[in-house]
Amino acid sequence: MWRYIFISSDPTVRAIVFEDSAALIGLFLAAGGLLLSKILGTNVPDSLASLLIGLLLAVTAFALARPLADFLVGRSLPASLLEELYAIVNEDPAIEQLLSLRATYSGPEEVIVVGKVRPSANLNIEQFTRAMDDLDRRIRFALPIVADVFIDVTANRAEDNSRELSGGDHD
Repeated sequence: MWRYIFISSDPTVRAIVFEDSAALIGLFLAAGGLLLSKILGTNVPDSLASLLIGLLLAVTAFALARPLADFLVGRSLPASLLEELYAIVNEDPAIEQLLSLRATYSGPEEVIVVGKVRPSANLNIEQFTRAMDDLDRRIRFALPIVADVFIDVTANRAEDNSRELSGGDHD
């Protein structure tokens, strides 16, 4: 359960667990501070408990915000799932070469896959279209968190394209 809470991209579960845990700890700190203040006849324990509750709230806010900040800038799929995705795409006979592949979270338990491939030369456009539809289905079946799959098809290598953009070879 703790593993799910720490790796999940769903902020709701994490927020509930952390906030409720902090509330319970804060309740015990406040009660302890009040009880010690009553027993000792001084406000120092209550003041210290208030300070600890403030620190607890700060730690809770950081514990909630830090992991979720990665999702704002596009957290990538975990390495094991990314390797599985690479294997699925690389095994497809319609793809001659996989030039790039990215999989990022776009929401809670929702991933977008973006790839750039060079198609196999022996396929016509209709065969290749059917092959890409089949690849899309296989990816979604293997990784149910995938929401969308976008494949960019190019006849050139990525290196050739970057050379053309920079003005070609200058020997």
